[in-house]
Amino acid sequence: TFAYYRDGNLIQRLHEEVIGPAARAGRRIWLVGASLGGMGVLLYEHEHPGELAGIVLFAPFLGDRRLLEEISAAGGARAWNPGPAPAEATSENYQREVWRMIKTWAERPETAPPVWLACGDEDRLLSGARLLAATLPQGRYFELKGGHTWNTWLNGGKTVFANVRETSGNL
Repeated sequence: TFAYYRDGNLIQRLHEEVIGPAARAGRRIWLVGASLGGMGVLLYEHEHPGELAGIVLFAPFLGDRRLLEEISAAGGARAWNPGPAPAEATSENYQREVWRMIKTWAERPETAPPVWLACGDEDRLLSGARLLAATLPQGRYFELKGGHTWNTWLNGGKTVFANVRETSGNL
């Protein structure tokens, strides 16, 4: 819930109550998130790198307009300079730290989990999705008809999961 984000315990609870037990049971774990949930998935990967088998994002919130404009003006995540890394991610710097992780994925793709992304062509978060899409392997981004709605994301799910199955054989 939003309260988990606000209170700063989303990642800890997700790890302790869901992902940790599933991983201990031998399950391969994919996280899926839409909008703010997409940011939650990326925050989880930031704090627990390498634990997820894959990530699926639908129109994720990727940061405030000023940060996205900074990255875009630099020529994208690969060319962007995020500045010195802080000791830890906080409520003040988490967006920049998620993009620092994305930049690392772009520079060293072998460090990235499989990431799939879908966004509507009329979505208010489209500019961020396009910035992220530029860092992904070809065929991992789908720009669909629609806006920031569950209908668009459900259609995106059909598209993404059909392609995941086609390229990897399973989830």
